Amino acid sequence: NVDLITGGFPANRMNGLSSFFEFQLKEGRRDRMATQLTVGASELTISNEGPLSPKTTYILSARRSYLQGLFRLLNLPFLPTFNDFQVKTTTKINDKTELTFIGIGAIDQFVLNEEVPEEETPEQKDDRLYLLNILPVQSQWNYTTGAKLKRFRDNGFWTFVLSRNMLNNESYKYAGNNEEDEENLLFNYRSQESENKFRAENSIFGKGYTLKYGVNYQYSRYFINNFDRATLASSGEVIDVEAKSNFNQYGAFISGSKNFVDDRLLITGGIRMDGADFAE
Repeated sequence: NVDLITGGFPANRMNGLSSFFEFQLKEGRRDRMATQLTVGASELTISNEGPLSPKTTYILSARRSYLQGLFRLLNLPFLPTFNDFQVKTTTKINDKTELTFIGIGAIDQFVLNEEVPEEETPEQKDDRLYLLNILPVQSQWNYTTGAKLKRFRDNGFWTFVLSRNMLNNESYKYAGNNEEDEENLLFNYRSQESENKFRAENSIFGKGYTLKYGVNYQYSRYFINNFDRATLASSGEVIDVEAKSNFNQYGAFISGSKNFVDDRLLITGGIRMDGADFAE
C-alpha cells in the first residue's frame, strides 16, 4: 500500500517539506509457503513467502532486468542492468509485542557496449563512436534496513524504530575507453550518503480523541571523492577533491485530534521541533 501525502502531513514526520510517500509492505502468509515467478518484457521477478515459525512470517522478492540483452540486440552503445530486492519478517513475540524487520536494496550497473555491428554504415559508426567517447561507466547501489518494535496496551501503543540507509554512486571515464593506462583517466567520481535513525513514539487513543508524542535522532555521513582532469582541460588544471561530513539531527513532536458535533467535526493540531549541528 502506498499513500502520497502532499500537505498537512503529521507532525511525527521528520524533514517533511512539501510531500512524502508512505509505504506499507504486506506480511507473509501464515498458513503455508508460496512462490511466484513473473517474466515480463524487461525483467524477471521471483518472490517467496510463508511462515518461519509459529510466531514469525517472511516475504522476500528479487528482480533483475534483462534490458542489457535487448540493448545489445539493438546495437546500442550502453548496456544497463538493474537489480533490486526486498525482505520483510514479522514476529508476534506475544499478544502485546510485535517485531518487524525490513530490508530493501538495489544494484544498478551501466557499462559500454564496444562490440562492432557486422553491418554498419559510416554515419552509424560515427554516431556509435561519439556516444562511446562521451558516455561514462556508472554503477550505483543502495539499501535501507530497519527494525520496528511495537508494544500494545489497552489505550494505544509504543513504537520504537531503528534504521539505516546508504547510497553509493560511482562513475568514471577513460579517453578512448582505454583503461590500461592511468594517463587516459578523464574523471573518477564516487559519493556516499548514509543515515542512521532512531524514533520513539507513543500513541494514545481515548474517547473521541487521539494524542501522539515522540522523539527522533539521526546521525548522517556524507562522503565525496572526485578526480577530474576533463572539466578544466583547457587550462591544464585538475580537480581533485575528497571531503567527508558527519552531523547529528534531532527532533521532538506532539500532536492530537478531537472529534466534535457527533463526529461531524474533526480538529487536528501538532507541533514539532528539529535541530542539527550541520552548520556549526
